Amino acid sequence: MSDNMGGIVSAEYCFVSELAFCAPLKHGILLALKDGETWKEFPAHIGNIEVNIIEETNIVHDLWVINGKIRCPRKAYETIMEMIMFRYNNKILLKYTTANGDVMVVGDMQYPIKISQKIIQGTTASDYSGVEFLLNGIQFHPQLALL
Repeated sequence: MSDNMGGIVSAEYCFVSELAFCAPLKHGILLALKDGETWKEFPAHIGNIEVNIIEETNIVHDLWVINGKIRCPRKAYETIMEMIMFRYNNKILLKYTTANGDVMVVGDMQYPIKISQKIIQGTTASDYSGVEFLLNGIQFHPQLALL
């Protein structure tokens, strides 16, 4: 596989409450989920996953601002229970896989990513309809490779 391919091919999440431990290191992040917990995949297609990590340097600390958007087909999230889960348990860690095979994580136990959602209805036949998940957060390290 080529090392210069761009794009995100898949994204998964876990709620902070599902983590047993999480340790950001300089070269990656170590984490483990509690027994019985697994990463849950967003049923989004390539091109519908955007994750932006922007470094903001100041005198005191380097800070990375995270924002993103994941659009999924509505039928994949039509159950009310899944929508309610994100409304009341909206602190997550996001794991995503790039087109060249890198598995990266944003967020950690201390600074998780906040996720919100909205139903989007296209107004024309070529518009997108579905569920749009919005990601927002800060952290004191860049995105890290999953170790």
